[in-house]
Amino acid sequence: MKLTNFGFSENEEKVYMACLELGMAPISVIAKKANLKRTTVYEVIKKLAKKGVSEYFLKNNVRFYSVISPNKLYNKLKANLRNFQEELPRLNAIHNEIAYKPKVRFYEGREDILRVYLEVINNNQEKEFRNYFMPEQTLDYLGYDWVMKNFIDTDNFRAIKVRTIAPHTSKDLSEINTYKNREMRVIKDPNVSFKNEVYIYDNKVATFSFDEDFAFVIESKKVADTEKAIFDLAWESAGLL
Repeated sequence: MKLTNFGFSENEEKVYMACLELGMAPISVIAKKANLKRTTVYEVIKKLAKKGVSEYFLKNNVRFYSVISPNKLYNKLKANLRNFQEELPRLNAIHNEIAYKPKVRFYEGREDILRVYLEVINNNQEKEFRNYFMPEQTLDYLGYDWVMKNFIDTDNFRAIKVRTIAPHTSKDLSEINTYKNREMRVIKDPNVSFKNEVYIYDNKVATFSFDEDFAFVIESKKVADTEKAIFDLAWESAGLL
């Protein structure tokens, strides 16, 4: 029997097995049987007592120790498991609260930024994203060939519904807007501009600052829902390409 599989340390298992064979014995005899120091056995016995596994009686002012039978130990372990099962709903609720707390991830450097950029299409559960697009900055940083090969001309991209808003300062975007799954609009107002590329998808908002060589991703349903609503307002006011 391997008690270490059930929350016991190696020394606790040694002491339990020694006591099981001896029946009742003083610390010195148990230590010899378990091949452990007396001080170690004494500390282990105290831990086993707290678990309700060991007990003692006095005889001529000497303490004799014993352990509960394997059947009683089995019933105790079973009872502990049953108590744990009763606590599962509460523990899972706590875990879910922690798991769904907002997360912010920061990335710096070209290699990490490329990896995050691809997450937009490779890890997109809703198969949809909203995008504030900075064509010149994006293509200059990522490279036109890289964007076409790894992003635009991929099955993952084609499977996603795309809505893109570009600034009025962008050059001719007609070539970029040839994909059936992509709708693009332009902010015509010269007083309105944006400096970063942003992707809003699932419960995430990914922001890329190519000039400053960094990106960050906010993972929060409330933040993403708010950004989606703001994007939709901007979409209605933007002009057709």
